[in-house]
Amino acid sequence: MKSKKLFYLLLFFAIAMLTTVSLAQTVIDIPTEYKGSQYGVVNRFILDDTLATGGRAHPNAIYRLARDSYYDIDFPMVIDFNFTLVGATEPADKRPAMLSRGIDAQGNYVTNFIILRGDSINIKFENILFNGMQDDGAIVNRGGSLFRISGTHNRFVFNKCIFNGWGGNLMNHRDNDLSTYIFTNNIFRNIVDLDNPWGGNIFSHTIKAASMDTVIFRNNTFFNVGSYQFLNWTFDNYTIYEHNTIFNATINAHWAPFLANAKVNNNIFYNYQTVGQTDYERNEGYWDLQKHLSSICKLDPMDPQILLDHGMTEADRKVEYKNNVYFWSQGVKDYWATAKDSSTGQELDILPITFMNETTKAMFDDDAAYPHLVAENNIEADPGFDAGLVAAIWAKERPFVINYRRHGVGALVDPKERMYAPDGVFWDIAWPLPESLRYTNADVLVHAQFGVPVGDLNWFPDEKKIWEDSIAVSVKDNNGNIPNEYTLSQNYPNPFNPTTEMNFSIPVAGNTTLAIYNVLGQKVATIVSKKLSAGSYKYQFDASSLTSGIYFYKLQSNNFSQVKKMLLVK
Repeated sequence: MKSKKLFYLLLFFAIAMLTTVSLAQTVIDIPTEYKGSQYGVVNRFILDDTLATGGRAHPNAIYRLARDSYYDIDFPMVIDFNFTLVGATEPADKRPAMLSRGIDAQGNYVTNFIILRGDSINIKFENILFNGMQDDGAIVNRGGSLFRISGTHNRFVFNKCIFNGWGGNLMNHRDNDLSTYIFTNNIFRNIVDLDNPWGGNIFSHTIKAASMDTVIFRNNTFFNVGSYQFLNWTFDNYTIYEHNTIFNATINAHWAPFLANAKVNNNIFYNYQTVGQTDYERNEGYWDLQKHLSSICKLDPMDPQILLDHGMTEADRKVEYKNNVYFWSQGVKDYWATAKDSSTGQELDILPITFMNETTKAMFDDDAAYPHLVAENNIEADPGFDAGLVAAIWAKERPFVINYRRHGVGALVDPKERMYAPDGVFWDIAWPLPESLRYTNADVLVHAQFGVPVGDLNWFPDEKKIWEDSIAVSVKDNNGNIPNEYTLSQNYPNPFNPTTEMNFSIPVAGNTTLAIYNVLGQKVATIVSKKLSAGSYKYQFDASSLTSGIYFYKLQSNNFSQVKKMLLVK
């Protein structure tokens, strides 16, 4: 009995020590000049942060870039360890730190920026401007990738970043990675190619037999994109695609036909697939694997063996499309009506894009075979974007689309003619960005869940705060009693999958934070961070975006701080 008590006592102290150590991370500022040079600073500084034994000197460090500074990449940086790179947030009126293309030892512009490889690693990028342009602004990157990704059971987070001027693949995925990808509050702009409507690929994984754990796109803007914004043919345990704005996409940017457990809600699809579609393209399977008409929402039956491997049937698929808004400007509709054949010059019969093709609609309508497919409140409506911006983007898109229809792939177009830069500067980007995706349609401004605007809520910061408070689901103790002490209860249920409830009490009003950390001490979620009145609170936490494992939740209020452990089992 004594030995058992000793075991639990040691376990308690081990957890306490782990909690104490893991919740503190070292912030290391990366200089703009290193070893007497301003070139390749990020690569060399981070890779030099090693011990004589070869291990990381600061294994869980947060590396920080200075705001309004430029850092070039002059050779691909290989990251196979836990890694966090952020840009400073102040001064806010200055442009975020910019990572841009440098010249390698052979005098060539670097193609691949960062190679992410390994297993069970955590990677995070935040507040960084990734610029794919060369410094002369002449062409967009066509070869290589911003991120070449391989390995399994990893977690990648991209938050508050700007990706500008890429013509190749931003994310080049390989293998059956079983990883989690989280994209929040980012802007993808001018992701185009010179002659290929399929160039400028943001996120794609086309190995049908592969699997990913979780994919989340939330509150992102895709502005003037050519190719696939979200091309996913894999099996994902969970997918969230909500409050995103797609503003002008040359082809079918959102193509995820094998969603198994997904929510695609509260998005804007504006001028989606501007090239339209022809019968020939449909019969050749250009836009749909089953050779159906292209549409924004399109699901296909999954391979029975893949479903069997995951213990599922078609009837188990849970997919919802709710509160989405879609629209095509008059310029796009006029073009579809007058398009010419690429070889004969004769008028083409361009078929318009719809929200849901007939084949997909039949799946959603078949409640016996697909009882968990839901489509509600999706409407065609003009959000009311700035008319000048709409005209400017279509003025750049229309010549490219016409050129493609007349000559096919290979008819070169100067990428500057496709990119939005009202000041004529393509590399040294102005700040704030010259475009705004705010809109004016009163109905669309309240069309999303909780009565907030549809699309990326970062264009509506006040309404975004309402949304954040709404999804947190905070409920104060109904009996109105003021607690006598600070308490943090054990979450329930525990273990959990994927939601759990956390309760706490504060006897005095004060700035209060409840946050979630992984075992490495990295913050993975903030449940609440604001001034609260004295009282008892409970919050629901959805861990769908996290992988299985041990996590810690930490309450801080005034001078009180307490940490508890919980277990996520998927």
